[in-house]
Amino acid sequence: MSRNPYAVNIPSMEEMLLGKKPTRRKKTTKKPTKSVKKKFTLTTSTRRLITKEVGKCENCNDKKSLEVHHIKKESDGGSNTLNNLIVLCHECHKDKAHRGSLSATEQRRKIRKRSVKLQNGIKVIINQAKKRQQKTTTKKKTTTKKTTRRKKPDSIYDFPVYEPQKLKF
Repeated sequence: MSRNPYAVNIPSMEEMLLGKKPTRRKKTTKKPTKSVKKKFTLTTSTRRLITKEVGKCENCNDKKSLEVHHIKKESDGGSNTLNNLIVLCHECHKDKAHRGSLSATEQRRKIRKRSVKLQNGIKVIINQAKKRQQKTTTKKKTTTKKTTRRKKPDSIYDFPVYEPQKLKF
């Protein structure tokens, strides 16, 4: 908003009677609103795609019952990024990752050993899932009601004729 250069400060009655100088109005500035980003969550379909891309347990190379594991839990502030996700078989996930025999540093070492091709494949899957979630959160449901208009009559004789209904007793 720009100020009008020709605007005049009109003094109040008190200022006129007491001989005070007119006070200038303070500029009001709008504070920028903080945009709250919704946290990206891994859906089951995204988890399936990641396990399919990796294809084997990153600890024991088993190919059956693969699961995506967060090295740092989401509840503890962990994210759904490439560096925090590791694919493990059910046995390694349950016994080693959650019970402590496979430490977080060992898991991170295994992530660093991933091939560039595999890392890029997982990045693509995660980015596509993020875009999909952003689209679904920004879509607004708009419902349009179809209205039917009556056709305007061409002449006064084109109006519909209503006949009174016979009452049944």
